[in-house]
Amino acid sequence: MAIDRYPARVSGPLASHVAVFRAEVVRWGYTPRVAQDNAYVMAHLSRWMES
Repeated sequence: MAIDRYPARVSGPLASHVAVFRAEVVRWGYTPRVAQDNAYVMAHLSRWMES
């Protein structure tokens, strides 16, 4: 699975960091799916921070 197959839609203060975060998680040895799951959590956190 490609890392950008299911992109997380991130708005808020963390939006500019999600791509780097996902790439770093994969670099640490996790699967792209795990990176994506964490990006979804990051997206929720960012929306919460924005509200």
